[in-house]
Amino acid sequence: MLKKVSYLSLAIAVIFALTLVSCEEDPEETCGFDDFCEVEITSCCTDETCVYKYNGKEYADTEAGRKQLIDDIGCSATAIDFKSAQEDDAEMERQLKAFLERVRDEHLGN
Repeated sequence: MLKKVSYLSLAIAVIFALTLVSCEEDPEETCGFDDFCEVEITSCCTDETCVYKYNGKEYADTEAGRKQLIDDIGCSATAIDFKSAQEDDAEMERQLKAFLERVRDEHLGN
């Protein structure tokens, strides 16, 4: 009986120790909100990375991520003039970058 209690106590102590060691705090996250083409976009930054969030989906802070976000928002120019559509998308990407930089600066305390 004493052996069972000892093993049980040891098992509980090991489980408790593993629980303490394995628990990591989530990185602190700073988020901002802005409207683009009448929809709300969220940008969130941690110490490691920043992402855009829209409609339950995350988009990387990369050119491909921003282009996918612009496509998903559905507000890029649909004009027949291809050059105009490219210019509108480039402006939208510039605005998204500026928005993310504001959130990054806020996260870093600048």
